[in-house]
Amino acid sequence: MLGLFLKKWLSYTINTPKDPNVKAMKKRLYLLCPFLIFYACSNSDDSPETISGTLEYTTIGNHQFTLEAQQITATITLIGGGGGGGGGAPYESGVNATSGGGGGGAGQLLIMESVALKDQTVYTVFVPPGGNGGNVGFPGGDGLAASVSEGNTVLLEGLSGKPGQPGPKDAMEASSGGAGYPNGENGGGGSTLDANGNATAGVSGLGGNNGTAYGYGGNGGIGTGFNNNQASPTMPGTQGGPGYVKIEWTGIQN
Repeated sequence: MLGLFLKKWLSYTINTPKDPNVKAMKKRLYLLCPFLIFYACSNSDDSPETISGTLEYTTIGNHQFTLEAQQITATITLIGGGGGGGGGAPYESGVNATSGGGGGGAGQLLIMESVALKDQTVYTVFVPPGGNGGNVGFPGGDGLAASVSEGNTVLLEGLSGKPGQPGPKDAMEASSGGAGYPNGENGGGGSTLDANGNATAGVSGLGGNNGTAYGYGGNGGIGTGFNNNQASPTMPGTQGGPGYVKIEWTGIQN
């Protein structure tokens, strides 16, 4: 706006006749010019610039990041690793089908808002693995927690799921699912052998599901069943899902 005014004014001063009244007006405008320039400069937009970004980590292991900004606030999402599913209950003797393994618990989905982060500070992110699936007759493995740390200090942590359990050898009873967010389901119990030599294996307990593609609990293994007196193989549990970390930040540019 000021530039357009000055352009028109200069054109006017060059192209107008040398009338005494015009000359007086020109003098007044010349005197006002420094004040107009000062006003324009003092009202220029020199407010600090806001910057933002997103860091997303899905690969298992440690990762580091550093931000360069002032007054940084962040929304941080963490998902812990899921627990492994328990193996199906083994069969050695008896007349019963065996139970399926319990499902592993899901890792915690944690979303923290307005987290203050520091300028030019090294932070470490840990993306955890899920727990291993249990072999036949054995529990699954624990998942590990997802975390964001500064040095040796853990700032935030998404907790892990616990493993599913197997049924005892030759057992018909249901096996327990692992604790988590949510828990894994219990494994199903086996049935008694019928007159035709058939018995239904205990079904696997499903792993806990936290509603994301990460940190799910592993499924339990299927127990032993019978068909015409022939035992079917007992199955191991499956691995829990890996964790996840995302940092969405905003700050003032240095």
